[in-house]
Amino acid sequence: MQEQQASDNQIAQWLTFSLETEIYAVEVLRTLEILNFMELAPVPGAPGYVLGMISLRGEVINVNSLRLLLGLPQEDVTDQSCIILLDIGGQIQGVLVDSVSEIVSIKSEDIDSSNEHGTDCPFIKGTAHYEDKILILLSVEKLLVGDVGDDF
Repeated sequence: MQEQQASDNQIAQWLTFSLETEIYAVEVLRTLEILNFMELAPVPGAPGYVLGMISLRGEVINVNSLRLLLGLPQEDVTDQSCIILLDIGGQIQGVLVDSVSEIVSIKSEDIDSSNEHGTDCPFIKGTAHYEDKILILLSVEKLLVGDVGDDF
């Protein structure tokens, strides 16, 4: 019983970012780097959510539109747009977001993983309240692996 209570009180850090008017978050442990938007080289024949690729320190990295992966309309890149580099099972993937906000700490007991808010998507871990905001917590493994990962 005490082990369960200890695991419920674990604190994880999340990197928050915005897409449209919503605030999303990914685990900091999956985040490698945040880059300002840069010129992307095209990837012929890639799915529509693959915006292109970048070469960073000798490694070629695909950059995906997180908006398109989440079913949101694509918008123009602004000076606030960032590429978040994520470690997905040892493979580096980039995702384009509207802007990066901050790193927040959230207790596991404060994460609502129920489906009552329509969060039955497999890549949404749950939601959490932080200050006066609701954060949508993403599972990048489920979002960028599977059908997406098979295309690379």
